[in-house]
Amino acid sequence: MNMEASNTEPMNLPDQTELAKKRDLMQQRVARSLKRRHAQEKRFKLMGMSAVGAALLFVLLLFTTILSKGLPAFWQAHISLEIYFDEDIIQIDEKPVRMAGETEAAFNQRMLAWQTQLGFVNFNRIILNAISKEIPEAPEYQRDAMRLVTSGERFALRSMVEEDPSIIGTTQRLWTIG
Repeated sequence: MNMEASNTEPMNLPDQTELAKKRDLMQQRVARSLKRRHAQEKRFKLMGMSAVGAALLFVLLLFTTILSKGLPAFWQAHISLEIYFDEDIIQIDEKPVRMAGETEAAFNQRMLAWQTQLGFVNFNRIILNAISKEIPEAPEYQRDAMRLVTSGERFALRSMVEEDPSIIGTTQRLWTIG
């Protein structure tokens, strides 16, 4: 009855051209949106690559700085000097020898007193005198002249005298580290 009548009524279907227009409009919107997303993605990738490139550049700069400042530490200069162990500068008593019946403590005390005397010797003056033989202007520029050798050289000279006090008053050719 009524149902049959409603089935026979014409349906109001949208026009195919209208559907095609809506579909085209939708595709255009999607295409514009997709184009915009692709452009954003390209910019994001470019910024990411730029950041990675900048980071690598800074790491390269860091390593270059480390190497340029650190490589000279691998080289040392050695200077051959005629060192005169001047007895006027090295004024110390004879090296203590252990006497018969002397206690260990008494001998150690005498040895310590002798080593203290040795510690007060101006070995820098001995080094400067040796440098002055090679470079006559050295006494005028003492600080600069003393930079030619490491500060450890005075301790090396002191150890030499401590091991063999008989070198006092002699001249020894030594290789010093500069």
